[in-house]
Amino acid sequence: MIMFNIVMKILYILLFMIPLSILRYYPFLDKLRISLRNVIIIYTFLITLEAGVFSYITNNGSINGMEIQVYRIAWGGIFALYSFIVIKDKFFKQFFFYLIVASYSAVIFGTANFLEANIFQEVSEKHPYTITNVAVIVQIIFTFPAMFELILKRLKKFADSVETDIWKFIWLIPFMFYSMGLIFTTDLSTAESWKHIVTRYMIGIGAFTACYILLKTLKQLSDNANLKERLYFIDQQLQMQKKQYKAIAENVEKTRKARHDLRHHLILVRRYIEADKKAELLKYLEEQHQSIPVDVEKTICENTAVNVLVCYYIGLAKEKGIRTDFKISIPTDIGILDSDLSIIFGNCIENALEACERMKSGEKFIRVRAGMKMGELVIVIGNGFDGHVLYDNEQFFSIKRNGNRGIGISSVRAVAEKYGGNSEFKVVDEKNFKVSIVLRTKV
Repeated sequence: MIMFNIVMKILYILLFMIPLSILRYYPFLDKLRISLRNVIIIYTFLITLEAGVFSYITNNGSINGMEIQVYRIAWGGIFALYSFIVIKDKFFKQFFFYLIVASYSAVIFGTANFLEANIFQEVSEKHPYTITNVAVIVQIIFTFPAMFELILKRLKKFADSVETDIWKFIWLIPFMFYSMGLIFTTDLSTAESWKHIVTRYMIGIGAFTACYILLKTLKQLSDNANLKERLYFIDQQLQMQKKQYKAIAENVEKTRKARHDLRHHLILVRRYIEADKKAELLKYLEEQHQSIPVDVEKTICENTAVNVLVCYYIGLAKEKGIRTDFKISIPTDIGILDSDLSIIFGNCIENALEACERMKSGEKFIRVRAGMKMGELVIVIGNGFDGHVLYDNEQFFSIKRNGNRGIGISSVRAVAEKYGGNSEFKVVDEKNFKVSIVLRTKV
């Protein structure tokens, strides 16, 4: 029986930490500072130490319920600190998920403590933690899959679309719910009261519901912002097409007129030659050269949407004295929406153009390379800039928005992720900025 009770105590600690740690770490597996293997090794050492010490002090000393709570909270703090160290992501975003998991834990163990203290008192006196362990296991079997899906497929999905700065505030919602739970239900002497378990359930469900609704609302706001940006680029594309078609029409008219007058020009040139009037001939040819229509960029790329955008920006760049070097080879239909291509090329080239305009010295240039490579669309955009960027914690901030996070780069990243690709924004040196994007096409 002694050995059985020791096993139950160790199992109690394992049940308290392992299932909840899965919920804590799984959404951030791609954000670990060290390998997953090393994370597990260190974690195993810590939990073995916790379980061993807990078993020792409960078997060889007098320890009351409140002291057990303090012990659990102390080790909970150690594991929390460890997780914040090994996960590389925004602190408040991590804290938000940590509090969600902690609220779930409070409901699970609150129910288990209630059953042990209120219904199975005789069994708990002979075999401490046995009823609690059984109750926790049963609850985990029935609730863990739903909780896992809620955190991974719902909350994480919404959270990934939320602006960075918002995390500084929204963690307060689960924090307030969790704090209320600690205040009203920490004292295990109240576990025999139905108020104890009801309070925990209300606080836990309230926390999940509030966080779910909040993140869903924030995601909807983010989607609306992205939709507005798509509409902006579609409207901009239509305006560009109108300007381009107008320029082409004017050139066609000028070309038609020039062809009509060509016979008269040839007769006049012939007469200048026959009269040996070279000076007059050169002057006349120069006058005609000045009247020849200026070329309109219209064959940069086969893809109409991309072609219209880049032609427009090439024209703007030339007007502002910015050197352009565009080599783009994108087919008409590659399985990527025109609106998504517009978001990428529109945002990136517009940012490059604005960066060049801010330069007071150095070479102003925009270089674009884009094409298909092994079923992927690879886009590389480089430009000169003045060396001034607003960058913090892997995030670029908009200079034109007074340091606030603009939606342009976020939209580009979202499009890249939508097609299973990635994007990188990089300061090459003090005079060069580079954007690299890879999209997996669906053809």
